[in-house]
Amino acid sequence: MTAKNSLIRFLKLNTKTIKLKLTAILAIFMILSLNNLSAQTGKWQRLFNDYQSNAMYPEGIWTADDGVITVSEDQEIRTKRD
Repeated sequence: MTAKNSLIRFLKLNTKTIKLKLTAILAIFMILSLNNLSAQTGKWQRLFNDYQSNAMYPEGIWTADDGVITVSEDQEIRTKRD
């Protein structure tokens, strides 16, 4: 194996290693960002109350179950202003 081939092989291995390290750094950054975001969720205001009495929407389209709001058609839902 020539020195040139050895250098090319070394650079290819390092490129793979660098990509793996960058991917790991990106994954760690994303996890830390999500952790920070979840820490801020306590500061958010709820748009709808538990029974959706402060919501305006077509009947039978929107439902809430266990805190999860779902829709059966492409229709909008709005919050009533107090």
